[in-house]
Amino acid sequence: MKKVKGSLRLTIKKENRNVAAFFIFEKKGILINKPGEMPKPGPYYPCLLKMNEIQDFPFDHALYFSTDHHFGKGGIWLYLCNGVPSDEKNWISYNQAVSEGHFDYLI
Repeated sequence: MKKVKGSLRLTIKKENRNVAAFFIFEKKGILINKPGEMPKPGPYYPCLLKMNEIQDFPFDHALYFSTDHHFGKGGIWLYLCNGVPSDEKNWISYNQAVSEGHFDYLI
């Protein structure tokens, strides 16, 4: 594993050969405020994903993060965005997206 100013190169042994993967990490700043109902500690390990190339997925971006093993209320939290991800008003929680019917096509 080799770090180069905000990037990470991994070499993985697969089927007796080395396979390299190269990731570039960019700091995005605060996308949403911490949900008021989220217990401390957290959020940890936020991951922003572009979803607009996934067929039929109803959002452009997904942001998931962890409460890092909080007893009783720990887990993975998911927020979804259409539009510019740096605009907080474009984000809704997964629960809100489900209640608004955004995932009804899966039923």
